[in-house]
Amino acid sequence: PDSGRWQEAIFRRLFDLGLASGEALVIEDAATGAVIGSSRYDRSRAADGEIEIGGTCLARDRWGGTVNAAVKRLMIAHAVSVFDRVIFVIGENNVRSRRALEKIGGTLMPRHLDVLIEGRPSRHVIYAIDRAAFESGPLARSHVWRPYTQMKTAAAPPEAGATDGVRLHRGEGRVLIDGI
Repeated sequence: PDSGRWQEAIFRRLFDLGLASGEALVIEDAATGAVIGSSRYDRSRAADGEIEIGGTCLARDRWGGTVNAAVKRLMIAHAVSVFDRVIFVIGENNVRSRRALEKIGGTLMPRHLDVLIEGRPSRHVIYAIDRAAFESGPLARSHVWRPYTQMKTAAAPPEAGATDGVRLHRGEGRVLIDGI
């Protein structure tokens, strides 16, 4: 990512690109309703059968916690219901993001992308999580922590039969609103 994204002008340019894509998502704190970040889907750099998740920004007080994994789990689960693989394009020297992707099961791909940032090429590596790796990896449903729940005896989490924007259509006809 752009190393100057902390500066308002650069952040606004990146944020505007996300909005213009029509694929940007807002991340809200469920308890307070406060906006704590954003992320987006992007097909522009993905190969056939792939979609990119990127541009994820979290409020600094949410770094290193459970929010990134929770957001990625939701986004990847949705993406692999349609695509074979999710990719993540990360700056080669962005150690924090690379570690975060490895922690959730991302695999380094044998391809890279050179991105122009401030007029200079910047090498980016590509991580991927395919459907099978997601279903058996660290973000799999069996690995989701649900507070105050005895995991050995807990029922499986409810599944959505279909989605429509933020609406999750359950098999028995119930419609839920997806939110964090």
